[in-house]
Amino acid sequence: MNYIEATMDFKLWVENTDWDFSHEEGFGGKVQQKDIDGVSIVYQMQSNGNVQLSSIRVKHKDRKMGKARSAIIEFLRETDNAGKSVELLASPLDSKTNLSKLVAFYQSVGFEIVGMGNPLGEPKMLRHAGK
Repeated sequence: MNYIEATMDFKLWVENTDWDFSHEEGFGGKVQQKDIDGVSIVYQMQSNGNVQLSSIRVKHKDRKMGKARSAIIEFLRETDNAGKSVELLASPLDSKTNLSKLVAFYQSVGFEIVGMGNPLGEPKMLRHAGK
């Protein structure tokens, strides 16, 4: 198990396992983490059948090298294979991440803005399976 920081300023224990997109009807699945080439992806199945992408974390020294793009492409390939759409809240996890650039990054891999996700105006985004 790995100790990580979640996006809501609290800490979670999550398992680093094989991809698991299972859930119980009416309930979400467990929070999971997958490490891809030093990039941490945290996700959870939602009760609506979508995958909630909670965070993508890249160490500051490893940024601007395409690692996040490679990791999310692998993640989206797996969700596509499972027939799952992915939703997320585009929310910078640190002061060095620009919201506009973050949204553009997600749009470049097929996400669309579907509404405002919180009172701060951070967008909720969705990528349909197979897009």
